[in-house]
Amino acid sequence: MAAGRRVSLVLSDGNGDVLGALPSFTVDDPWWPEVGPVVSAARERFGAEVVVLRMLRVASDADNGGDVTYLAELVGEPSDLPLGPALRVDEGEEPLRAAWARPGGVADTIAWADDALAGIGRPRIGPADQIKTWNLSSVLRLPTAAGDVWCKSVPPFLTHEGAIIELVGMLVRPFALTMRLAANMTGGHIAILAILSFVFLFTELFGRAVAGIGVGLAVSIPLAVGISGLEILVVLIQAYVFTLLTAVFIGMAIHVHH
Repeated sequence: MAAGRRVSLVLSDGNGDVLGALPSFTVDDPWWPEVGPVVSAARERFGAEVVVLRMLRVASDADNGGDVTYLAELVGEPSDLPLGPALRVDEGEEPLRAAWARPGGVADTIAWADDALAGIGRPRIGPADQIKTWNLSSVLRLPTAAGDVWCKSVPPFLTHEGAIIELVGMLVRPFALTMRLAANMTGGHIAILAILSFVFLFTELFGRAVAGIGVGLAVSIPLAVGISGLEILVVLIQAYVFTLLTAVFIGMAIHVHH
C-alpha cells in the first residue's frame, strides 16, 4: 500500500466557474475517497475552506496513493490564495453525475440534514466535516450536543440500502442466537463425553481395567464434575443474556422509528 498521496486541488466557485489551482501538497492517507485529510490540509496550509466535489485525474500504479487531482468548491470569497493555472475541467452537464459532485450539492445536503436534525430536537452545533466522497457515496459528520450524526448520500439505486441492511440484520439475528445457544448447550456435553472416554482409552492402551478406572477416578471424574459446574454457570449467564437480547430486539421492532 502506498504511504500517502500527492494532492492537487482545482478550485471553483459556487457556480462551477474555475478559479485556479492550489499548489500540490501531500497527505498521509493514500485512499482516494478519503477527503477529510485533504480538506484539513487545505485549511491548515492555505487557510482555504473547501468542499471536495470529485476526482479529476489520478496517476498511480495501484488502487491508492499516487498523484490525485480533485475538483473542490471554495467556500466563501477567495482572498490571497496562491492560485495557479488549473487543469481543464469539463463544465458540461452530466446527467449521471451525483448531486454531491456538483457545485452547491454538499451545501444542499447539509441544509437538508439541518432541517431533519432540527425536527428531532438535535440541531447542529458546529461546522460539518466532509469525510468521504466518491461516485457511490458521500459521507458527512455533523456535530450535535448529543453526539455526532453521520449523513450518507447515495445514488438512487442504493436508496434502500439502510432498509435492506436492517432487514438482513433482523433475519440473521435469530439464526445467530440459535447457533450460539446450540453451541453452548452441546459444547459442555461433548467435553464431558471426551473426558470420560479416557477410561476406555487407557483400559485399551494398557490392557487392564484397573488402569482405566484409575484414570477415571483421578482425572475424568473431577474434570467432568468441574465442567458440569461450569455448564450450570453458563446456563445461568445465557438465560440472562438471551432474556436481555430478546427484550432489546422486541423494543427495537416496536420503536423502529427511533
